[in-house]
Amino acid sequence: MDTLVWVLFESTITLSVLLALANFFLLVYWRRSGRPRPLLIGLAVSVVLLVLQALVVTKREHAAAILQRIETDLLASRVEALDRALATDFQAGSMNHERFVDFARRQLEVVEIHWLRRTGPRVEQSQKDRFTISVGYTADVTAHGFVGPVGSRWRITFVREAGQWRIGSIDPPMINRHQFDDWHDFRR
Repeated sequence: MDTLVWVLFESTITLSVLLALANFFLLVYWRRSGRPRPLLIGLAVSVVLLVLQALVVTKREHAAAILQRIETDLLASRVEALDRALATDFQAGSMNHERFVDFARRQLEVVEIHWLRRTGPRVEQSQKDRFTISVGYTADVTAHGFVGPVGSRWRITFVREAGQWRIGSIDPPMINRHQFDDWHDFRR
């Protein structure tokens, strides 16, 4: 099902290639049979599917757009996009919205992110007003005398707030295959 959603709503290139192939075969059929109707229907369906893809924004696309803004800020050692993306009732362990933004700001004082690459996100759970994603990152960082790439996996829950998707909670991440159980582990 994820592949079908990806093809129909998220990957313009893949959908375009598939529609071009289908319409090519319908064109060949028309040239050989003299019947233009299947080609005309194929072209009309293609236009409808491409317009539908442009209009529909999936939850994964919403998450990716929010994460992109946060990533851009993190590379510049800023947390403004993170602050704007968090829900008013955000929770990360015992931290609320303000405490988490302050925590992130303090972490960026000791960690410098040189580059960042995202894999995913993959929607794990989905309901009408909330969904949870799993997203992986590889980042080249400098921190506490360490310089090099670090892999991490994050579990982030998005909630609908005032007609927009916002981050409702972030579970402690897995960093370099070490699962953190509590955000307090980062405060050392």
